[in-house]
Amino acid sequence: MPRTGKHVYGPYEKAHKDDTLRRMNARNRYEKKHGQIPPGFDLDHKKSIKGGGSDRPSNLRVRRSGPNRADKSY
Repeated sequence: MPRTGKHVYGPYEKAHKDDTLRRMNARNRYEKKHGQIPPGFDLDHKKSIKGGGSDRPSNLRVRRSGPNRADKSY
C-alpha cells in the first residue's frame, strides 16, 4: 500500500535524527577550525554526552576509528 501524506516521526526516530544533526554540526565546527579529519579516524567526545559532556571543542578529540568504536557502550 503506498504511503499518503507526510511521514510522522515517532519519538525514537526524532531523537535519532536530532542526535545525528548534533553530531554532524559538532564535526563541521571542528573541521572548520582544525581541518578535515583523515579517513580511518573519528571525532570523539572525551567525556560522553550521556556522561554530561558537551560538543565544545575542549571536549572533542580525533581518534582512530577502531579503538574509538570499540570503547562505545550503546
